[in-house]
Amino acid sequence: MRRIYQAPREFVFGAWKDPNQIVKWWGCDGCTHVDSEMDFREGGAFTHTMHVEGEGKMPYSGIYQKIVEPELISWTVEFQGCSTCVTVEFKDLGDRTELTLIQEGAPSSEYCQFVSQGYGASLEKLDQVLSGVRT
Repeated sequence: MRRIYQAPREFVFGAWKDPNQIVKWWGCDGCTHVDSEMDFREGGAFTHTMHVEGEGKMPYSGIYQKIVEPELISWTVEFQGCSTCVTVEFKDLGDRTELTLIQEGAPSSEYCQFVSQGYGASLEKLDQVLSGVRT
């Protein structure tokens, strides 16, 4: 999954490491709000609990495996009974940033499609936050 954001890399990366920013944009369509607990360091744990209309709470928990600020964040995640690895890369394009998100180890194409929809919604909300539309 790839997106270009109209914001410097440090600003985009910062939105991923600050729980006060994560709660503004993390979550699938139908997510009313997110509770976030993060220990943003290699080996640190996090949980983003999404409150989804009609579904209730959906926790997304993991362990940060590698952090290279402001270039890369990689983590293992437990979600919907599956364990996978997610890597987000941030490429500096001057006043813009190219973000690439890769998830490895998805157990099925259905699971991959499900989480891709969630990541897609989150990355769209992130664009709105970075543009100052969503506060």
